[in-house]
Amino acid sequence: MAKIPLPLGAWPSELSAAAVAGDNLRLGRIEVFDGAVYWSEGRPAEGGRVAIMRIVRGGEPEELLSAPYSARSRVHEYGGGEFHVTAAGVFFVNDKDQQVYLRDDTGAIREITDAPGWRFADFSFDAKRNRLICVAEIHSACLAQPRNVLAAIDLAKPGAQAHSIFIDGADFYASPRVSADGTHLGWLQWNLPAMPWNAAEVYMSTLGDTGAPEFPRRTAGGVEYAAFQPEWAADGHMFFVADKTGQGALYRSKDGVTGCLVVDDDCMRSLWSFNQRSYALLDDARSVVASVDQGAAQLSVVDLHSGQQSNVATQLRSLEHIAADGDAVVCIGATDTQAGAIVRQSLAGRPHEVLRTSASFDLDAADISVGEPVRLTDLEREGVYGVYYPPKNARFTGMQGGRPPVIINCHGGPTGQSGRGLKPRTQFFTNRGFAVFDLDYSGSTGYGREYRKRLDGEWGVREAADAVAAARHLIATGQGARGKVFLYGSSAGGYTVLMALAKSDVFAGGVSAYGISDLAELRRSTHKFESGYIDGLVGLAPGASEAEVAARLAERSPLTYADNIKSPVLLLQGLEDKVVPPEQSELIAASLKARGVACEYIAFEGEGHGFRRAENTIRALEAELAFYRRTLGISVSG
Repeated sequence: MAKIPLPLGAWPSELSAAAVAGDNLRLGRIEVFDGAVYWSEGRPAEGGRVAIMRIVRGGEPEELLSAPYSARSRVHEYGGGEFHVTAAGVFFVNDKDQQVYLRDDTGAIREITDAPGWRFADFSFDAKRNRLICVAEIHSACLAQPRNVLAAIDLAKPGAQAHSIFIDGADFYASPRVSADGTHLGWLQWNLPAMPWNAAEVYMSTLGDTGAPEFPRRTAGGVEYAAFQPEWAADGHMFFVADKTGQGALYRSKDGVTGCLVVDDDCMRSLWSFNQRSYALLDDARSVVASVDQGAAQLSVVDLHSGQQSNVATQLRSLEHIAADGDAVVCIGATDTQAGAIVRQSLAGRPHEVLRTSASFDLDAADISVGEPVRLTDLEREGVYGVYYPPKNARFTGMQGGRPPVIINCHGGPTGQSGRGLKPRTQFFTNRGFAVFDLDYSGSTGYGREYRKRLDGEWGVREAADAVAAARHLIATGQGARGKVFLYGSSAGGYTVLMALAKSDVFAGGVSAYGISDLAELRRSTHKFESGYIDGLVGLAPGASEAEVAARLAERSPLTYADNIKSPVLLLQGLEDKVVPPEQSELIAASLKARGVACEYIAFEGEGHGFRRAENTIRALEAELAFYRRTLGISVSG
């Protein structure tokens, strides 16, 4: 059947916003216990409630946690580490009160902690003493900022007496892990103004007869490099990742002797949320590692004695939250033609098995846009990376060979990375005749430490210039139409959208979702976890005077350059956002509207940093599509 010629960007599509944004699951933490796979999944159709699921081999997924319970931690606001499985059942953090509960094997649920003002996350079970060691965040009206500690939860004591501070003194903690024999504890810690991927340290301690930590000592990490994901092997070795050599490699330590195991690619992760994992110990002789090579996911098995590394054949383009499952790994993975899913990947290279997909729809192969990796280079700039998705729809073609409108996607963080593989949101636009370009601008994770550090002191300058360079590249190569290049970004990506719009007229418009407009205001109001982040990103020296601080923050704030923004802007904002408060969107909206710039501001009740409710995610996606088409002068539905 011949394709119907229609203007690019105006193609009708059966892929609805409800199918893409309203019905898709947000897959989270994975754990394998006693042969069963457990995971958490956020459900937009249930107001963003997070259920806990389980599947046994040969079985079907079963829901362990039903309404009104929702497993979500709010430590650091980004959470993660919301549940942990033991022989007693599933321990989880309930979103409403942030307390720890136990769901036992009979299905009964009971409260474990009774600690008002405390939030919990990232658990490790100390079987020898029948307790949980975890991260806790203490909120109190008498504290200017929350107090972060490692806590012990004694499972033999009643709720109000169960919790106690176990280790204190650092600004932040993560990944407490008790050794199998209960004799040692390992953990991560770091202090302001650093972020964990800059200076997190691995600490180890013996656990004395009373279970108290004794003789804590730093094993790795600090000012010069960061560490990540400490884990204990059954033989007493501790493993962790560190980017000491410039990219994340796997290390092993015991009795004060630490050695590097060869990993060809980067297995470091940016610890925005708890329980991220890039490797899993299969046994005392082998580990499976999910690394990244120039932005592309790799899976390999590492011999823990020789360091020999063998790659595993896989179709997966992303590998997150990996967990060992016999001679296989379970992870969240996507392929070029399958959306993110809980998958079991054989280490023998056999095709992966899908246990639970996030998507509620199926696209015909003829409608799927497959990403094409791109490296942007010119005589003045170092390489910058991205993935290009061309328009794709089996029923339609562009008129007279026209070039497509293109959406440049700027990820958040800014220390993040654009996901790989099929993403429903991307297909929503490519199926309608748009191209999408996922930009991994300077500062992104997945390309080694030096690439990530390119943004140090240069935020608001370098990544905005990368976005401009990407737009010009797409126009020059015919992958995007001049005058039809848009920007989209959320959080730090929204900041990049606004800065790039202010610095260049190459863009037709931009969409900023809970983005940043005034760095001085954000520096005053943001949460503890990121309270020191801005200074390093914009290059503020320790001890800078108030005048120097004010000048630098103004220099890097989109609000300062609002007069330069001429293109239409759409702003999307959750009214309960504690990371980027609503004032950030409201300030830039007021400034643009006062000058007659086409600016639409949509606020979402009950949403925080990232939208979770189906009605809101649908509305936001439909508003974005309408914005692009309105700007392009396209009048069409679907």
